[in-house]
Amino acid sequence: MNIKLRFIAPLLLAGAAAAVITAAPNSSAAGLRTCSDGGGATLCQRPGNAEIHAEPPQVSAPRVYGPFSSPVPFLFN
Repeated sequence: MNIKLRFIAPLLLAGAAAAVITAAPNSSAAGLRTCSDGGGATLCQRPGNAEIHAEPPQVSAPRVYGPFSSPVPFLFN
């Protein structure tokens, strides 16, 4: 078998490049998630991603008739 170095070297370089490419994203930013609470919303960030979780505040229904729940006390004066 007469395999020359010019045929083996590109295969070795391609294998090394593939190994470096597959290992790089996994080791770069696995657990760098930071969250901050800004009152009514929570902001969580990672490299390349940001999530905002917001909920509106709980509000009661407006009281149109003052302390009464219906207009009945005003009808029979």
